[in-house]
Amino acid sequence: MEKRLKEKQEAMSAFVDFCKKNRPIWTHLQGFEQAYDNLSDILNLILIKQGNQEQCNTGITKDKKALKIKMADEALAISGALQAYSHDVKNVALYEKMNITHTQIAQSTDVKAISTSVLVYDTVLTINNDVIASYGINEDVIMRFRKTIDSYMVQTSAPRNAIVNKTTLTKNLHELIDQANTIMRKQLIKIGRQFKEEYPAFYNGLILNAKVIRASVHTKLRMQIRDKYTNVQVVNAKVEIEGTIAQGFTNEDGSLTLTGVIEGIKNVVIKKENYQQLILEDIHFKRGRSKTMHIKLKPEYELAKEEEAGAEVLS
Repeated sequence: MEKRLKEKQEAMSAFVDFCKKNRPIWTHLQGFEQAYDNLSDILNLILIKQGNQEQCNTGITKDKKALKIKMADEALAISGALQAYSHDVKNVALYEKMNITHTQIAQSTDVKAISTSVLVYDTVLTINNDVIASYGINEDVIMRFRKTIDSYMVQTSAPRNAIVNKTTLTKNLHELIDQANTIMRKQLIKIGRQFKEEYPAFYNGLILNAKVIRASVHTKLRMQIRDKYTNVQVVNAKVEIEGTIAQGFTNEDGSLTLTGVIEGIKNVVIKKENYQQLILEDIHFKRGRSKTMHIKLKPEYELAKEEEAGAEVLS
């Protein structure tokens, strides 16, 4: 499923789950219940279509490759027998014609693999069955080879059919998502306005769960870190955002960019060997807005000097 469609589908699924958890609030409203059931049915259909779409290409490449190897094996068995026969009857032209390698079929294009295999098949049909049988090739072997060629020819069209099917399913998904979105926004949220005063938490939950929150509009943190006293770029400093998995290291310019930072108030921790750890508290990250920070780290030797100076004053 396309990323944007997936985001909408996930938002509507969250909306349905929220409604389900708060069923006692709205279960007496026939209009809300009917719209909820319709939305649930469409979402279930979307999941089915999504599964069908993802399965369009599943297994095709793997099966096709195995069939191609089989076709090459069978072609080599027959061409090898024909070469042995041509050697015995001193037919140089036939020998050269059947001078085929496994790679020519197994690692060539579909058209080349099929044409080479068909050449072997057509050639073996020109030899008397009784003659070729003494070289290990009988009618069953030849017929099996023909079926393998035909199966591979069918398989080569499978990816094209899968693309057509996938395109159709994608169009269907767009239509279903639009239908579901209309039910959610123009029916359920509209009906849900009557809960705004009596059940404000439920109404606000409807609005919140109907939103599509995309990673692409999360905050970006851009930071440049330098030595406090020399102003030299601090390379390979680790930057972490507490309570999240967002972290990274400064590059040779002392810079880094963290993407996908979840909105909220977070602490930013900066660590670097031979420098004092720095914690930037209560940094407010707002969704869709980048934050740029220029930081000066204090070397540990300066901390030692300060502590030493403090000890002298106390003494």
